Amino acid sequence: MKAFTKLNSSAAPINLSNIDTDQIIPKQFLTTIERAGLSRGLFYDFRFDENGNSKPDFVLNQEKYKGAGILVTGANFWHFMHNRAFIWRYFLQ
Repeated sequence: MKAFTKLNSSAAPINLSNIDTDQIIPKQFLTTIERAGLSRGLFYDFRFDENGNSKPDFVLNQEKYKGAGILVTGANFWHFMHNRAFIWRYFLQ
């Protein structure tokens, strides 16, 4: 991963605590070694209802936060993160 010194981006406030890797990207999206398409699974159960419809109240579904490069989160977010697919999606776009 390349080091960086500056990031210009909007920040999305995700007011969730104690989030584990299965909530960040559920296992059904981790059946590939490809990086393409992983963004669909990001926070899937928070972003979509049981029919696959977007939940407009979730922050990453709101227009002003689409494309945010920074997440402002609650406590214990990503605490035991070791999920390479998430890192690919979020940091190696």
